[in-house]
Order: sequence, then C-alpha cells, then structure tokens
Amino acid sequence: MKGFLSEDDTLIAIRNCCRKASKVKAALALITLSGLRLIEEQVQQFLARGGEFQLLLGIDMATEPDAIMALLTLQARYCKRMTIRRFITEAGSTLGLFIEARTPCRDSWLIKSNVGRPRPEL
Repeated sequence: MKGFLSEDDTLIAIRNCCRKASKVKAALALITLSGLRLIEEQVQQFLARGGEFQLLLGIDMATEPDAIMALLTLQARYCKRMTIRRFITEAGSTLGLFIEARTPCRDSWLIKSNVGRPRPEL
C-alpha cells in the first residue's frame, strides 16, 4: 500500500482492508463525521466478526470533535479489538508526538469535556 493516499483511495483501501483482513492499521491526519460515516458500516462489520482495528489519528488539524466522539463510541462497543492513538504536533514544531494514554476497556484517551477545548500541556 502507498504511504499517502487521496481521499478516494483512502476510502477504498479502508473498505477493502475491512473486508479481507483480520487486522487493520490506519493512520489519518484528520477525520470528519461525514468521512467516518462512509466507512463506519464496514468497520463495524469488521470488528463484529473479530477483526482488530488500530487507528492513529491527527487531532490538531481539521478533525471534527463529533467524529472523535463517534470513534470513541465505536471503540467502547469493541474495546478489546479497537485501539485509537492520537497524533499531536506541538506549536512551532515540525515533529509530532504519538500518544496513547489509555488501555482497552478503560478510561478513554479523550473525554467529552475536553472536546473543543485547548489541549492540556503534556
């Protein structure tokens, strides 16, 4: 698979992986609720049949809080098979941080009260 995909190629790749694979790893710079809705059914079917989904998601660009909440809801339903990690780029930096401050089935890495607020200092 190519390292960088267009929106259409990303959609096709995720759908194909969810149909064929037992484990899917995806890295997305951002996600919108409308974009999530385009793959949500395939991801749910994949997880329901026992697939494992790992997502690395950028949250400091145009990622929509509603999309994050929808992903966290999906993760809560399939907590043992879905992992979400976030990618943060510090202001003025060209390097980012990969953060996973949660474990499956435990407290989420992002709680609802934090959505839309500035991120806390690390």
